[in-house]
Amino acid sequence: MTMLAATSLLRPSTSFLFATLGTKAPLHRGQETALHAAQPILALPFDAMRQHYAGAVTAGLAPRSILDSARLERWLDALEALTLGPLARRR
Repeated sequence: MTMLAATSLLRPSTSFLFATLGTKAPLHRGQETALHAAQPILALPFDAMRQHYAGAVTAGLAPRSILDSARLERWLDALEALTLGPLARRR
């Protein structure tokens, strides 16, 4: 979908702002609050992966390695940023 096609779906004032500035329209206060409240819920799968890895290390199924732990953390941070975009946590 082109930028003009995407802007035609929005309200006229929003599409004008979007077309002239090339950015998304600003969110209303209620939308920002809802997105802020949803952020921990959206991050739950990534926290669950971290917990599973910690459990695997504790059970002896994965090696106890600081380097492996750091690699996993970087990978999960990148996956979270790719999946959630602007809603991802910043570390």
